[in-house]
Amino acid sequence: SMRILFVDDEAIIREGLLTLIEWDKIGFDKLLEAVDAFQAMEIIEQSPPDVIITDIFMPEMSGIEFARKVKSEYPFIRFIILTGYEKFEYAKEAVEIGIAKYLVKPIFPDELQETVEAVVQEIKQEKQETLRLEEAKKRLRQYEPVITQKFWSDLITGTLVKEGEIRERAAMIQLNLGHEMLFVAAFKLNVNQVADRYGASYVELIQYAVRNIAEEVLSGKWLHFVDSDPSLLYGVFHREVNA
Repeated sequence: SMRILFVDDEAIIREGLLTLIEWDKIGFDKLLEAVDAFQAMEIIEQSPPDVIITDIFMPEMSGIEFARKVKSEYPFIRFIILTGYEKFEYAKEAVEIGIAKYLVKPIFPDELQETVEAVVQEIKQEKQETLRLEEAKKRLRQYEPVITQKFWSDLITGTLVKEGEIRERAAMIQLNLGHEMLFVAAFKLNVNQVADRYGASYVELIQYAVRNIAEEVLSGKWLHFVDSDPSLLYGVFHREVNA
């Protein structure tokens, strides 16, 4: 469901717009009216509409000035400008502030319907794109630990060598590498000795314990730890460390 606001100082124009087409069938369940830009701003501040249809000429503040003010605070609101002239002299100014739709009075039902439906389609596409991006971000957050581990593993083992690719993959995990030099330390674990003494099931537990101890002892110095294989733990540091 969507909201539309009609802004015109002439009551007959507002009433005409309200009845000219079946707004509910296009998806609008709230039809709002304002006699000028100031009353419209009060309505917008309470609950922003999805679309505003406004006259280009209004007392005290023109439709273009009004649209510019609204767009600066609510860029998602779509505008349809009403003008009495076939040649829209404010077209360039309107495009600059993101208004691509205007109608010439007198307004006919088919013309209004077509214009509004085009705006509604734009809104739906934008919402779908927003949902798609949010879903992509959600999936990235879910897999971020895996992606992060894979990045450092590939970097340390030499699989990842090209600077452009390194920075691109670093950006995916919100890592700003800058131009600093990084240091890598390798921790060798004698897994055979652990397995012989405590059993193979204890190897993973010992790995986990060693990693936790390293993270705690080197707190504030390490950037990431990578489990390369059961016997090796790599630590990535901002600077050389003695441990």
